[in-house]
Amino acid sequence: MFFYQSMNQIKCFWPWQDEKEEQWLNDQSQNGFACKSIHYPFTYQFDQISADGITYHLDALDTKKEDLREFMTTRNNAGWLYIGTMRGWHYFANHAGKVSPALGEAIGNHKKEKYLRQMGLLARLFPIVIIWFPIAGRSLSSPLFEVTAAFAVIAGIIYSWLTYKTYQRLTQLR
Repeated sequence: MFFYQSMNQIKCFWPWQDEKEEQWLNDQSQNGFACKSIHYPFTYQFDQISADGITYHLDALDTKKEDLREFMTTRNNAGWLYIGTMRGWHYFANHAGKVSPALGEAIGNHKKEKYLRQMGLLARLFPIVIIWFPIAGRSLSSPLFEVTAAFAVIAGIIYSWLTYKTYQRLTQLR
């Protein structure tokens, strides 16, 4: 008698860890679990399978629905099955595990575009991160000012780290 097993896993990846996330999904496949669906926030649903080597890849496209239809059709014609979308990434699985050179180049270009968009967003947020503290800090009492100042420093450090990691991943893709 065979018992069908399903599991949910919650795993968080930073936006620049797309390759690490792909590798984790591929490792799950090698351990006999195929990703069935992906749900926000960071929830992956797996079904037990024979370890037959399903390969996963993430791709990004942020355009109109007409372009998305063509985007999905191209991947389906190449043998990739659409699993779901989370955080701007489209998840695909393939039993053959091979990416054609043309599709591989398209995937790389879409990833570069996604990271360029993220860098653009971070650049637009930079003035807000820099300006909000001096404006808000003038009207605060001393203890509240100190807490706000500490928060501003932490926010600045996190912002700088996010910008650096996104830029680092973008340069890897070039």
